[in-house]
Amino acid sequence: YSPDAWGKMEQDSGALLSADQLPEHRPIVEAVHAHGAKVLLQILHAGRYARIDDDPVGPTDVPSPINKRRIRALSDSETDHCVDDFVRCAQLAQQAGYDGVEIMGSEGYLITEFTSGRTNTRTDRWGGSFENRMRFPLEIVRRTREALGRDFLLTFRLSALDLIEGGLTGDEIIAQARLLRAAGGLFGGTLGNLYDRLGLHGVSFPGDDRTALAVRDFLHFQLGPLDWAIFNLADSFLVVGAAMVFLQSFQAEPESSVPGDSTVPTDN
Repeated sequence: YSPDAWGKMEQDSGALLSADQLPEHRPIVEAVHAHGAKVLLQILHAGRYARIDDDPVGPTDVPSPINKRRIRALSDSETDHCVDDFVRCAQLAQQAGYDGVEIMGSEGYLITEFTSGRTNTRTDRWGGSFENRMRFPLEIVRRTREALGRDFLLTFRLSALDLIEGGLTGDEIIAQARLLRAAGGLFGGTLGNLYDRLGLHGVSFPGDDRTALAVRDFLHFQLGPLDWAIFNLADSFLVVGAAMVFLQSFQAEPESSVPGDSTVPTDN
């Protein structure tokens, strides 16, 4: 679900904006809880991928190669307000009975657009240096954790490889994971291109296996089995629409290597 009207993937896609919508969500939550499972709501702001009636928004006005709509750059105050929109959406999810939320910070959506130097060329507090580019996701996690407390599950989905020129480096991605963890988030991830939605299983990353394995090992050994289970999507949870339903076992084993032999393009 989008946290605001500009973050929807399509004009009629879901957005969780007010308490009036909670009755729509509670039957889903109750059905999942009746089977002894936990359910998380995914919060996704599409950024410049949005196909909506208004101009999509992003950190800059540079359009996406897969969405030719004109992009409007968020102002400083609008960016700060967008952070609060993520927090409000998470609060509404908590009121609906969800056990937690997943912040979608991967695969080229708004958060990734802020963290990547390729798409974030701002010169204010939200762009430029690595520290400034990390401000947007870190403020989302920090404010959400502060608002919802320690018992509410807060996961963050991160692309472990950009696979494009000018994207986040492997060292920056690992540093980002550490910062997000310190800010109060559990950690989830996928491996994928900033623009192409590519997953870990069945895909090889020519020249980038070291980074992929380093991120995998960091997640498993530094963050613990619960966080690795969140990372290892294929073994750990069932996706139902925009909600993630956790299975009862969190003991997924790490892969010994990155499988597959597909060729991954470096850009679109």
